[in-house]
Amino acid sequence: MLNRILLVQLGSTNDENGSVDRDGHLRAEHVVMRLAQLHEAGKDVCILVSGGSDAAFNPTSVPHWSYVTHMLVDLGVPIAQIIQPGLAAMHTVDEAIMTRAHILAHSFSEVIVVTSDFHAARARHLFGVAIGAHAGCDVACRVEEHVGSLTGDELTSRLEMEKQKVATLRTNPFGAWLEFVEAHDLHAANRSFRPSSSCQPPPVV
Repeated sequence: MLNRILLVQLGSTNDENGSVDRDGHLRAEHVVMRLAQLHEAGKDVCILVSGGSDAAFNPTSVPHWSYVTHMLVDLGVPIAQIIQPGLAAMHTVDEAIMTRAHILAHSFSEVIVVTSDFHAARARHLFGVAIGAHAGCDVACRVEEHVGSLTGDELTSRLEMEKQKVATLRTNPFGAWLEFVEAHDLHAANRSFRPSSSCQPPPVV
């Protein structure tokens, strides 16, 4: 029985020297922790890292996923467990669509997406719509969040912005997301809150 898990680290930012931001480090630490737990449970795990090259988040010619890959290796992850090349994604919409394509091209029983707390709602919506039986990609998916780098008013402001972004994605999709939703007849799923709920992590007991 298939029991392969795809562990996806979503992209963050890096500077002109290739130094990954605080949230990228926190996501990597969560990936390493989850990888150890899954190995202990006897699971076969592959890691897929996201992030291309764009002045908005990576002002270098080297893709962001490459910097994060080196960081994961420095944290003790065997390079053989990290899929290369990573996803040359420009934003979260790309990440959801590209991850779906990777799943369909390979064999996995589950996908676990790792991101920051302030970004989790948007990731849950996009991955929840793009992955699942309703989307022709019948794989279990959940989004796990770590406590991010934002606090206080900055966190409050970002959460409000993310809430508005999710609302726009649901009610007025545009660009690559609209094209994807239309191509796969996912308008009903995109308007629903159910896919997002399906990507919630299991309760802690």
